[in-house]
Amino acid sequence: MVHSLPPSHGASARTANLSRRVTGAWGVVAGVVGVCTVFAAGYVRTAPARAAYTAQPRTLGTYRDGTYQAWGSGRHGRILATVVIRRGRIASASITTCRMRYPCRMIEALPAQVVARQGTEVDIVSGATDSGEVFARAVDRALAEAARHADAQEPR
Repeated sequence: MVHSLPPSHGASARTANLSRRVTGAWGVVAGVVGVCTVFAAGYVRTAPARAAYTAQPRTLGTYRDGTYQAWGSGRHGRILATVVIRRGRIASASITTCRMRYPCRMIEALPAQVVARQGTEVDIVSGATDSGEVFARAVDRALAEAARHADAQEPR
């Protein structure tokens, strides 16, 4: 930290002003570091929570081709998810109907994560935790239906 001498000791007003700017800059740096630390701590705490709400993904190619829909419900409402399977993989996922207490626009990025990750391991959205979990449950149910059809299709 830079200390300035009072103007009575020969330091100019310009030097004192520079000192205040340098001290202020360190305050900004400390604030940024503090915010990053809090964010990181929050992310670390949500990672185990995510694991508790998602199922283990099945081996790729174990779903029967088709379009599957399923409802997921939670304390704030329910969501109908549609999952399209092509060549045994998740080709697309969408929120078909959203009957949640809060708007579903906060979780509109989750269907793309389902396709990219080939499963329901989606990010937890701050402020829309229940909506994200309800969507993941709906997709889980749709994928379970696709897996049941694939298991019934296999010769014994």
